[in-house]
Amino acid sequence: DEYSVGGYVEAVSDPIELEELNVGILEEGLEGDEVTDPVREQTKTAIDRLSDEGVTTETVSIKHFEYEPSVKNAVSASELADHWRTGGAAYRRAPGEPVDEAYQSSFASRVQSLNSSLGLGYKSRLMVGAKLINEENGRLYTRAQAARDLIRSEYQEALADVDVLLSPANPVTAPSAAEGMAG
Repeated sequence: DEYSVGGYVEAVSDPIELEELNVGILEEGLEGDEVTDPVREQTKTAIDRLSDEGVTTETVSIKHFEYEPSVKNAVSASELADHWRTGGAAYRRAPGEPVDEAYQSSFASRVQSLNSSLGLGYKSRLMVGAKLINEENGRLYTRAQAARDLIRSEYQEALADVDVLLSPANPVTAPSAAEGMAG
């Protein structure tokens, strides 16, 4: 079962009727101290509105949901570091396919021009990724990949009987412009 993208135009051209929609309410998305009361209440209001429109809802759970951000950060930092280390050689290349020399050359040139202007946050991600790859002969990165696979299978299981998962996109409300400017 390969992952694919696309089909968006077709999806909106022939939308599903609300009465046919089965929404999985991600239990972990509404729990925990990190979810603020305003976010929790707004999400519950949205769930009630969907139910009023005939949408079927059911609670689903992702056992390792809390580890998802850490796993995502470990895998993405490691892959970013590897991408830089190999000069982009593996970028969008299936095993056994030749290296895209034009991309690799362009990437190397861009790296040289950007190297002194990279921000601290980006450099930190590169360093963390390199450590994860090099530490214990890459076992930390391998463990993060295994955890990603476990979490992916939990999502697939949660999606088995529902059409979509619903959870707050962010556990806190955005700061006001004044709060953002104040720091």
